[in-house]
Amino acid sequence: QEFNQEISQWNQDDINIFKGILQKFIPLIRFYEISSEDYYNKVKPHEGILSKELIDEILKFYMVPGYRRTLNIYGPRHSNYGIINNIRLVRFFRK
Repeated sequence: QEFNQEISQWNQDDINIFKGILQKFIPLIRFYEISSEDYYNKVKPHEGILSKELIDEILKFYMVPGYRRTLNIYGPRHSNYGIINNIRLVRFFRK
């Protein structure tokens, strides 16, 4: 199905179809790495596709200092790939 690019013009069927498509991807979103400003501007307008439980969890994270998350969603990524890639670049340019 094709969606109107202007989300404000979606009907309830469009929203439900989109919500169904996204459900398997929502657990992969690292909400804790999204700034509160980006959440407000980019995620909040689409809260209709998120569960109430997830919305409450995210709001607590932003509003309650030291809040420990209770939902099983991914936390921050910590990877050494950036360092490894930088080392490879240095070696490449030294040749």
